[in-house]
Amino acid sequence: MSSLVAWTTSSCSTSGIPRLETVTGRKGNGLVTALVVIDPISREHVNISINTPTEKVRVNTISTPVKVAPFPLIRRPSQSINSAQQLLTSVISKKDTAQECSVDGTQVRTFDEVTFKAPITKCYTVLAKDCNRDSRFAVLMKKTNGENKKLKVVNKNGNIVEVERESENQNKFRINVNGDAVEEQEWESYGISKLDNTITVESRDVTVRFNGRQAWIKISQLYKNNQCGVCGHYDDDEENEFVQGNNEKTSDLRQYYGSFTLKDGECDSDFEENTRKHKFETVDSDESNQESNSEEGDGEEPIEKTQVMEYNHKICFSMKPVRECPRNRYPTANKKDAKVQFGCLSRDSVQARRLLRQLKNENVVDEVRDLAPSFVETIKTPTKCVEL
Repeated sequence: MSSLVAWTTSSCSTSGIPRLETVTGRKGNGLVTALVVIDPISREHVNISINTPTEKVRVNTISTPVKVAPFPLIRRPSQSINSAQQLLTSVISKKDTAQECSVDGTQVRTFDEVTFKAPITKCYTVLAKDCNRDSRFAVLMKKTNGENKKLKVVNKNGNIVEVERESENQNKFRINVNGDAVEEQEWESYGISKLDNTITVESRDVTVRFNGRQAWIKISQLYKNNQCGVCGHYDDDEENEFVQGNNEKTSDLRQYYGSFTLKDGECDSDFEENTRKHKFETVDSDESNQESNSEEGDGEEPIEKTQVMEYNHKICFSMKPVRECPRNRYPTANKKDAKVQFGCLSRDSVQARRLLRQLKNENVVDEVRDLAPSFVETIKTPTKCVEL
């Protein structure tokens, strides 16, 4: 079945609640068409009509998380769309294919793949934030002791998730939600999961992975041009990367970093000391590799293991082993990009639960190679591993 998606701009009602209307028994020419009508005033509400050879689905007054600009007519024959749910998911949720930002306390790799040197101090730094008027999320991080960090994720639903390693046990994490300690059996209800030594905090708008020292952030592509924080402006333009908290561009990285730092009096001296002695500068990939090689020394070789990405309703397994550091080892700064296919299973499926149990002792590459590929992810893989 071929598919055609058309976009247009017109006025649409912004009152009432979404309504779903289905009419079956229609005949057609094998096309699936979708008409998306964007409210030209607010650009925050859309009506969607989807026609297939057998049904017509109409959803009225959908509130979007950000303002939506009209799109041109697009045709993607290679992407088969078989249901209204599949179409809506492909339009609204883009985190699987979105760029990733990483922050490790010495340097930042932005969503638009610009790398620059910057410290993480004892003041909270805004890594990523929805900078629309009605902000839906914010991700912050600060240093606690040594190389350890504390992560804070603020969501639209009002939950504030805080994650840090337990100082007395580096293999365990302390997690608070809205100031209260949350036990592991309660994590799933807040979109929190753990695999090996990495905590994942996921919501509709943002997914954050955190190992106690480094954070990796993914946000929906709907937030392009509306993202702010040290992870950059996220508009596919490297020349437009350093937009400060006041929405003004700057070439002064120290000033840029400071505009996203939350000083509270107690952390001011640490911020001033660290930013004064830290060398703020952009880093090209060759220079980064040279510096990393000089720091690696006699680090251990990584192991190869099936990678897992967990989401609220699915668990995705790499379809080939991926290099990673063993337990209680930390990757050096020199990493390589690896494009990895992932196959996904329902979180509730028997097979997914069995594979997770099996992964604790062995790779499951032979078990997952027959899964249908769901997406391709670019993963930063370590070249050497050092002791935590």
